[in-house]
Amino acid sequence: MPDTVLPENFHIFNRIFFHFVNIDLQIKIKYSDHILIFYFYLKKTYEIIHKKNKIFSENVIFL
Repeated sequence: MPDTVLPENFHIFNRIFFHFVNIDLQIKIKYSDHILIFYFYLKKTYEIIHKKNKIFSENVIFL
């Protein structure tokens, strides 16, 4: 068992991220600026969580 501990809200973050990707694919042309800002916010948030907890999640992929 790994010695790292996932934050309690990590699964919520994953759900939000994948929901966001789905939205991005549907409306990225119409709202591209807002989506990019939100995308980079989520990406930065994940990077901070990743560094703090040394998380290696195979199911989170940033394009």
